[in-house]
Amino acid sequence: MKTLLPSLLFLSLSALFSQTFVGTLRGRIQDPGSAVIAGANITLRNVATGVTRTTVSNNAGEYVFAQLEPATYTIEVEASGFKKLVRPGVIVGTQQEVGLDLRMEIGAVSESVQVTTEVPVIENATASNGQVLDTQQMEDLPNLGRNSYLMSKLANNVVPSGPLTWNRFQDQTGSSALSIAGGPIRGNNYTVDGVPITSSQNMAMIIPSQSAVEEMKLQESTYDATMGRTGGGVFNTLIKSGSNSLHGDALGYIRPQQLTANEYFNNAAGDIPGTNKLVDPTPAELWHNWEFSLGGPIVIPKVYNGRNKTFFFINTEGYVHFQPDTGAVSLPTAAEIAGNFSASGKTIFDPMSGVPCGPTSNCPAGATVVRSPFPGNVIPGNRINSIGQAILGYLPAPNENPNALIDQVNYQGADTLRNHADEVVARVDEDPTNWIRLSASFLWYHSFEPGSDYLGGPIGDSGAYRLYRWVDATQLNAIISLNPTTVITARYGFNRFPNIYYYASAGFNQNTLGLPSSYVNQLQVAEFPATTFSEAGLTLGGGNHSNEVYWSKNASFGVSKATGKHNLTMGLDYRLIHTDGASFSSGEGAFSFSGIFTQQYNSGTSTTTGSDYADALLGYPASGSVGVNENTYFFVNYYAGYIQDDIRVTNRLTVNVGVRYEYETGEGEQYSNMLVGFNRTALNPIQADLSSTAGVLAYGVPQIANQNGNPSTCCNALKDKFGPRAGFAYRINDKTVFRGGWDFSTRPSTSRWTVNILRD
Repeated sequence: MKTLLPSLLFLSLSALFSQTFVGTLRGRIQDPGSAVIAGANITLRNVATGVTRTTVSNNAGEYVFAQLEPATYTIEVEASGFKKLVRPGVIVGTQQEVGLDLRMEIGAVSESVQVTTEVPVIENATASNGQVLDTQQMEDLPNLGRNSYLMSKLANNVVPSGPLTWNRFQDQTGSSALSIAGGPIRGNNYTVDGVPITSSQNMAMIIPSQSAVEEMKLQESTYDATMGRTGGGVFNTLIKSGSNSLHGDALGYIRPQQLTANEYFNNAAGDIPGTNKLVDPTPAELWHNWEFSLGGPIVIPKVYNGRNKTFFFINTEGYVHFQPDTGAVSLPTAAEIAGNFSASGKTIFDPMSGVPCGPTSNCPAGATVVRSPFPGNVIPGNRINSIGQAILGYLPAPNENPNALIDQVNYQGADTLRNHADEVVARVDEDPTNWIRLSASFLWYHSFEPGSDYLGGPIGDSGAYRLYRWVDATQLNAIISLNPTTVITARYGFNRFPNIYYYASAGFNQNTLGLPSSYVNQLQVAEFPATTFSEAGLTLGGGNHSNEVYWSKNASFGVSKATGKHNLTMGLDYRLIHTDGASFSSGEGAFSFSGIFTQQYNSGTSTTTGSDYADALLGYPASGSVGVNENTYFFVNYYAGYIQDDIRVTNRLTVNVGVRYEYETGEGEQYSNMLVGFNRTALNPIQADLSSTAGVLAYGVPQIANQNGNPSTCCNALKDKFGPRAGFAYRINDKTVFRGGWDFSTRPSTSRWTVNILRD
């Protein structure tokens, strides 16, 4: 990792933030007459793990438990001259700030009072807006693809824009196409256990299994300085951890065609006359899904007892999804591939017979040549190009409508796409002492997604892709309680998202088509050439073969300090975002046939003359290209620092104020293989090849990174993102909160404010 900026408030390089998954519990200890009680001893115990934290109320009677892992807690308060107070069922959710005042009764410490009134479900100590989806909602609410991020649809200001079928956990592209709180589509950020997992394309690198998610908080509008670099919302996901009890679950289900509802328009087409069968029956789709999880204490009999100390959780989920797909196209017949177009319905003209257009030629505008047709509409054998005929020979034979003309559909193909994905989620928590909490989580998944190969042959078409992904994400967390009022957090994360596209013809040797070795040996991709027949609307082989890896490294550090009515938080964030590899555009070579050479005229389009298949048979492509691509290693550095103060002015009013500064470098390439600008006033080196009498000056020089004094990165660095934030929350009663906030940025388009009233 690169050296961090030492003098500023940053250590974060994330296109994201120091967003955190932990919450806060704060309040005031009072006697029956509402006087504050200083010096009360307060113990907070995690019900599931038995882990405890302690603090003491200050002179204002205030107490704060900062950086709390989301869980259900029991709080106990002891003070001289008062009965011991026990308050169970205190729930602190992901990134929630819970305000809870406690009133003690006069009596002996040996006596105790258990308070059973409900803790307010509405956050009353922060101006930030968000919605927490807990374990029960994740488990009980319907979710067709079990994609945890699509549960965000429960919020009324989330607008999905991706196709509805993109709902599986392999569908990062589609399920990331969300607009939140009026923000841009795919302008959101994603975290797991407080660590960013957002790629350079603003997608979630991995989608955790629903059964592995303890809670997910969708932060919709934020006025907290700990948050940054988001144009819309933040998904803050917490992975489940084990507890002192062993818990697990398993599921499996099948969604067959027979139990799937048909589409509206298929039903509307009605029955086939004389039968009880639909014209358009339910598509033959099948879905298999399975899941297993287990969590608890790590116990090795007679060796180690991890109860109240060491915990594990592991989850695995997978599915197989069979999707039907069809395609229809016009293909050449065997006679046409042999050169006989007499039954094609179009006249084939000899491109070598052209004569200049004359006064009586009736040539269309732009045409300069008029041609003569081949006798009998048959291309002579000695004129057939062996390479073009070999390409056409890989096409399947027409399978319907034998009397179809050359531009009419005569082939119906079908394919069943077998999508498959597996995921593993694991987490370990360790509490070596009551003042430090360590956790590590790891997520991994593999998926295979095919594109339709309805032609059914070895070459496929441009949509017959084979997409492979092997994704992983690692998160490390440490929460250190230096004393009852000071808590330190440190995080590190690393994640990778390989996106690898192959195509149906992978490994194809183009020498078998007759193409010369001097050409084939220089191709970067061994696939069938991308061959486009524009009239037929068909592209054989080809496809944008790619092998790219999106990855990032993330580090953050924060300190929380409670003093008086203030709860101060400050921190640094760093993120390194990379996009490595290459997209081999036309690396296999590309040819296009349009019918222009076998038309009557050499310009315009014709519905009665010429054929793109005839052009191919003669060996006359309208265009051709070969791509030469280089592996590149693009990166961006992001740094941020912030200070936040949550001030409990009264037992009803909390004010949140903070400031955040962000600095993001321009995009760079590890080996300077990129252009960073274009000098319009410099003379291009080709000027030396121009005649001095030409009277032309060739201005314009591309600027390559780190050459001739050029900068090392492209575009403008974001240096001016200085954002003061302010907000308030006023508790009208236990069920009603009035709050508002203001998020100011030096970029006016990203400044916003809001006021709202929330009621349970």
